[in-house]
Amino acid sequence: MVDQAKPLVLGQGQALAPAWPNGGGVVLDGSNWLQTPDAPGLHAPRVVTMEAWVTLGSFTNSYMPLFYKGAGDGTLGAGRTFALFAVNGGGLLLSTGDGSEQFLSSPSALVTPGVRTHVAATIDRDAGTMAIFVDGTQVASGSVRTGNATASASPLTVGFTSEPFGGFGPFVGRIEDVRLWNVARSAAELDAARSTEVAPGTPGLLLDWRLDEGAGTLLADNSGLGHAGSFSGLLDKLTDAVAGRIEVPGQRVVYTLDLLQPKQVVFDSLADTNFTWTLEGPRGTHVSARSFQGSDSREWGTADGYIADFAAGNRLVHELAPGRYTFTIDAPGMPPALSHGA
Repeated sequence: MVDQAKPLVLGQGQALAPAWPNGGGVVLDGSNWLQTPDAPGLHAPRVVTMEAWVTLGSFTNSYMPLFYKGAGDGTLGAGRTFALFAVNGGGLLLSTGDGSEQFLSSPSALVTPGVRTHVAATIDRDAGTMAIFVDGTQVASGSVRTGNATASASPLTVGFTSEPFGGFGPFVGRIEDVRLWNVARSAAELDAARSTEVAPGTPGLLLDWRLDEGAGTLLADNSGLGHAGSFSGLLDKLTDAVAGRIEVPGQRVVYTLDLLQPKQVVFDSLADTNFTWTLEGPRGTHVSARSFQGSDSREWGTADGYIADFAAGNRLVHELAPGRYTFTIDAPGMPPALSHGA
């Protein structure tokens, strides 16, 4: 096991390039997602089919968004044009709104972390039906009202929702062959095409991200309709944030920081994971294996202000003397290819 070694300069950010694994698709690490701008062709107020291959890395919360088109508001479903979520325990949740939410849940244990799975869902307001499919087989069906779905001018996102609900977590894992249709695809049609490419201009095809670029941040749309996508992330507007990735279990990222003058520094975690960080320098250990989940931009524990003792276990503002420091990120018990941000 080889640790990653990187230099660190205060005030200089380090961006994290998207992960394009061999064999196609992209890996979303919880800090990034895929999106395309709103367009009239993506509104799909009557009929929509969503489909993709997913390999879930872990259950990050109760619900993890796969597809989301909606207002991103706090109405808990009323503002969703269409959405599909993975559910902790391996189920899927299909949701749509028309002033209030209607949803359909599948049985559990259908989507297993580490197992490549084809998922799809249809909402057909013309016929008044909804359905969920796994690996080309229908696993759930239900009814939906026949009025138009709620319209939204927000982007279509894959792996993310901005809705303010504590039960949502980011999608972490690999995703391939993202497709969107304005027709209700049958189980037979989904099964026949899930492992093959679809030709541009196929009737009803709105968006087709094959995700075979292999590098970069732009996503080609092979539908012929120009709905190209891109990566987006939590750190896009934070130019001084430092982001990194643990590539394999047990690996650490070790940053080296050289200071010529005394500095006061604050560590603020931007990732809700159980990663830990350790800060060591000329005067010894300042912080030892503190969790990211206990490292926000204020004191934690009983203190909330400046602490004179440099080794205090709950201090936030750290007085660093000139010299060399090592700042180590560890990920105990975590799956590979997860990112950190600070």
